[in-house]
Amino acid sequence: MQTDREAFNEFVRGVSFTLIVIGTLMLFAAIVGSPEEEPQQKFKVVDKYKECDIVRYTDPSNRWNYFLDCNGADH
Repeated sequence: MQTDREAFNEFVRGVSFTLIVIGTLMLFAAIVGSPEEEPQQKFKVVDKYKECDIVRYTDPSNRWNYFLDCNGADH
């Protein structure tokens, strides 16, 4: 019959082994990971309205914001 101390030691060894395996896998995934993707374009002309460009801006939270750029227009 196993004593409480032996059971506790076996439990600790199992948890330690599991944490080491998971940590190794996470470290491997962080090092290898996916290859660097080309940075996303923050400003993109998506359409025109009269003489103005409709520009889509992607903010850091990846939301799209639209605005008119009429710098080249004659007003």
